[in-house]
Amino acid sequence: MYVERKLGTIVGAYVNPQAGYAEELVADNSPELVAFLAGPTDAEKRLAVATSSKSVLNGPGEHAVVNRALAALLLSEINALRSWITDFKAAVAGAASLANLKTAVAALPKMPDRTRTQAIQAILNNCDTEAQI
Repeated sequence: MYVERKLGTIVGAYVNPQAGYAEELVADNSPELVAFLAGPTDAEKRLAVATSSKSVLNGPGEHAVVNRALAALLLSEINALRSWITDFKAAVAGAASLANLKTAVAALPKMPDRTRTQAIQAILNNCDTEAQI
């Protein structure tokens, strides 16, 4: 077969020579040609997906910035909830009576519902922080 190479690696294989780009004749049983024709292994496919997926968060593009901004918002909300839960546990542990518990829980900070508009605004605000120029 005639092979096309880029940077020394086979990127195409043809039965007939292709003038200007696939003129090298390689034996059909060449390990390099056999591996190319077999396609990527499962491990290579997983690596390609993982590498591409990581660029969705680590890359400089708009989608990566929005994804990082969303992750920052989620982290902020999760940390606020974890803090409230910790305070609640302390209130329960410190209560000597049901009346003490009611008073302690009533004193905890309110955790109001977030609206869609608030969530979008928080993501937009985080985009300013997450944009890497």
